[in-house]
Amino acid sequence: MKKTATVVTAFMLGFSSLATITSSTVYAEGNLSEVKEKKQQVEAEKQQAQNTVNELATEMAKLAEELRLMDEKLAETEQQVEEKREVVTKTKEEIEKLKEEIIELEKRIELRTEILKQRAVSFQEQGGGVPYLDVVLSAESFADLITRIDSVAKIMQADNEIVRQNEEDLSQVEANKKEVDAKLEMNEIDLKALEAAEATLKAQSEQKKEIVNKIEAQKQQAEGEVERLGYESNLLAQEEEAIIKAQEEAARQLEEERKRQEAAAAAAEANKPSQGNGGSNGGSVVGPTPPVSSGFFMRPAAGRVTSEIGDGRGHKGVDIASSGTVPIVAAGDGRVSRSEYSPSYGEVIYITHNVNGKTMTSVYAHMRSGSRSVSVGQSVKKGQQIGLMGNTGNSFGQHLHFELHAGPWTQDKRYFVDPRKYINF
Repeated sequence: MKKTATVVTAFMLGFSSLATITSSTVYAEGNLSEVKEKKQQVEAEKQQAQNTVNELATEMAKLAEELRLMDEKLAETEQQVEEKREVVTKTKEEIEKLKEEIIELEKRIELRTEILKQRAVSFQEQGGGVPYLDVVLSAESFADLITRIDSVAKIMQADNEIVRQNEEDLSQVEANKKEVDAKLEMNEIDLKALEAAEATLKAQSEQKKEIVNKIEAQKQQAEGEVERLGYESNLLAQEEEAIIKAQEEAARQLEEERKRQEAAAAAAEANKPSQGNGGSNGGSVVGPTPPVSSGFFMRPAAGRVTSEIGDGRGHKGVDIASSGTVPIVAAGDGRVSRSEYSPSYGEVIYITHNVNGKTMTSVYAHMRSGSRSVSVGQSVKKGQQIGLMGNTGNSFGQHLHFELHAGPWTQDKRYFVDPRKYINF
């Protein structure tokens, strides 16, 4: 009877172990399916974001070429404007010279006019043509008469020449004025047209530059999204690899458990004394370990909360302090994405979790030097010890700085959340 009881007990213990391993395997398979689906979704979003980046880059290249051609046209127009301004300046200089010439012409016209006035006055005072008649009648001889008549004709001819020159000079002055005024007016019209074209080109160039700047900002934003999705895809790939390894490990354990069952049953059948099951807890823990609570996350360490979200400048986590050798445990099932030393965080571990298909990240900072017991890519279970509370990095006194992020950890901590929303401290 005792022998039968021993066999049944061994069988029940073995069945319990098999059930646990099988349950873990089923969970891993289900989680792997979720991770693969999420990874495909992230890759699709990443490709879409990359397509957006490529389209924006093509648009920027097109606008850049248009700006280059516009700059060439603007430079050409500016050169034309400068040349036309020089022409206008020269025309104005010609006008100034012409004004001086007009002044000289007007002086000559005024002088001639005065001579004619004096002669007209003299002619009137002498009673109409008397001066000329006196000149003829006072001749002393026929030869003298001929000479005097010739002189009078010359005088009258000179008067007519004065009138003619005045008329020509006045006509030339008017013609010169009209020619230069027309030339200046035409040049100024051309200059205004060129200046208007220049202003239009400059305005269009500024508008193009504004569009380029907007597209550049959109491109940078899209590139940032590609980078973020790439980071998330890598995390999911690592998580996928970790789950596959966990499945392989579960299968190995299942096989070992079966072999152990067979050996235990054979031993019980042979009525051999039981050797007992040695624990493999990896050594005793000096400090208290927080109890595993319900829900996805649990308290990562025992001790008192000394600082909350928002305490001090830029504090994005919860601080838990305690003395002695205090173990730090994984707040939830996940995969170690980073295990390293940081000047600010000191000895620090990052764990990536999959919570209902969404990625979350927990951070454990200021661990004791040399106490990190898990490595990158390793799968961890909720409540599994990963290190000891310490005072490394930018820290004042032994404590754990714990952060929780609804997404990947980033330098600016854009995805951080208050751990108290998930954990009862």
